[in-house]
Amino acid sequence: MRLFWRLAEFIITISRLITIYEYGNFLVACFCGVYIECFQLALVKRCGISLINKARSL
Repeated sequence: MRLFWRLAEFIITISRLITIYEYGNFLVACFCGVYIECFQLALVKRCGISLINKARSL
């Protein structure tokens, strides 16, 4: 049971760090004048953009 809680703490900590890091990237892009359609952390098609399809078209 202790291992479960350690893993849960680790996953939550890593998730928070990634969220803060990505939000920092978002803020810098906004500050530099980059047009941003939406802010998301997952590779899902919520914003109307599919990153997989864009990579295939390049």
